[in-house]
Amino acid sequence: MERRFAINSRQSVGNLHVSLTGEFNDMCAWELIKTIRLKKSRRGRVFVNTNGLKGISSEGIDLFKTHMCGNVMKEDWLYFKGSKGFEIAPDGSRVLIPRKNDDKKKKENLKRRFGRLRAVGSC
Repeated sequence: MERRFAINSRQSVGNLHVSLTGEFNDMCAWELIKTIRLKKSRRGRVFVNTNGLKGISSEGIDLFKTHMCGNVMKEDWLYFKGSKGFEIAPDGSRVLIPRKNDDKKKKENLKRRFGRLRAVGSC
């Protein structure tokens, strides 16, 4: 795996969450395939976050799609997060994109929560 690319993964409630950062090429695609095959549980889903990717090569896309297609994709188990997921996602997988206003709503909710906490703590 190249230095400019990193894969971080964690298990949560039977699902595998994978975060990609850096440049995605054929070597990195192979590392992602191996990570999914080794760490995926039988019934769990895999969520691949692509927000940290800076570049994607066509060789990486071709390799990943070639090895992830076929009988493996019949189930609804592979999800990509972020707009770069559209480039990488093989047929049969899904791409999740947050709404534009979701970030604003999250910030407003955090402000409300922490504002209440400070007010309670200062009494």
